[in-house]
Amino acid sequence: MLRQMKLTKSVQILFCYKTRPKASEVLTNHIRQCKLPHWTSFFVKYKSVENDQFGKSHFNWNVDGINYHILRTGCFPFIKYHCTRRPFQNLEQENDFFTFLKVVNLDVSTCSKKHKADFKKRQFNDEWKHRYFMNSLNGLPTLAYGLSSWMLARHHKKVKVNDGRYVQIYFLNEEDENAKC
Repeated sequence: MLRQMKLTKSVQILFCYKTRPKASEVLTNHIRQCKLPHWTSFFVKYKSVENDQFGKSHFNWNVDGINYHILRTGCFPFIKYHCTRRPFQNLEQENDFFTFLKVVNLDVSTCSKKHKADFKKRQFNDEWKHRYFMNSLNGLPTLAYGLSSWMLARHHKKVKVNDGRYVQIYFLNEEDENAKC
């Protein structure tokens, strides 16, 4: 029985990425914990969450009936979120533009023509997600932003997710939860 428990624990450690909370859950719960602020901006470590919002750069996000415009980018070792309370609007063009800017900063020459076509069609398979993540390390602006944020992030908070666990998020500036636009 003890041996089986050790083996189970080893398997959980090896495959811990399947047990991480979703980034979208952390985003929603952070906004709720802040009592639906007018804006917020934070970082969450890639290794702390399942990146279920892959491919989204600028999008609407509804939390308890209130719409937020979310600007999101990967800046290794973090995912950066900037959230502003705004009325719903079609952000597809802005999303495509920000995604284009991200791709321009990547070394996409190592991707096959099939993967480039998949990107245009928005058909992301697991192999493409892996290649995109590995190539994002070559995106010097976002890599520099991530590394400098890693050194400058002095404030942090724990966000409670739905299963009772906590995920640490980071801020460059301390947030004033009573701030208004």
